[in-house]
Amino acid sequence: KAEILVGDASEVAFREGKSTNEVFKRQKFAYVKKEGAELVPLEEFPYEKETEVETLEGLRKVRISSLQYDFLISFTPPKTHNLIMVSATLDNIAFGMVHPEDRVFLYGGKQDFIEEEIPKLSKLAHKNVAKVASVIKPDYSIIDGLWGMEGKGPIYGSPVFHQFAIC
Repeated sequence: KAEILVGDASEVAFREGKSTNEVFKRQKFAYVKKEGAELVPLEEFPYEKETEVETLEGLRKVRISSLQYDFLISFTPPKTHNLIMVSATLDNIAFGMVHPEDRVFLYGGKQDFIEEEIPKLSKLAHKNVAKVASVIKPDYSIIDGLWGMEGKGPIYGSPVFHQFAIC
């Protein structure tokens, strides 16, 4: 029997000084265990892998989770993003596997930015997500488009009922 791990690393929890386990409880993800899988907060694993990404201040190393797996599936809802135009599921898996303190470097080193910086930061974000994804190497991607998000993405948008799925 295969062991199935369902992992996440909540950016909202990190910003609030909480753990992803608290998000699992708040979102009532206990049903995952009933189905035979284990919930895994990714920030509890060591970050032994590294890669360099480009920022406005030059190259920076980012730490990547050393979660061991035989097959990696990236799963996400569709959502708007302030810097990343189209990433399918790659930004989701990249940000989830990168150490929370290093995630800002995927955006070019800036969490808060002005409109004039968007073109340059967007270019860096796309390159950096692709770089991290080449280290993580997801095997399969699923976009669950029953519900999505639009507006102030990737975190503070509004729900939208789409009714689609892409694998």
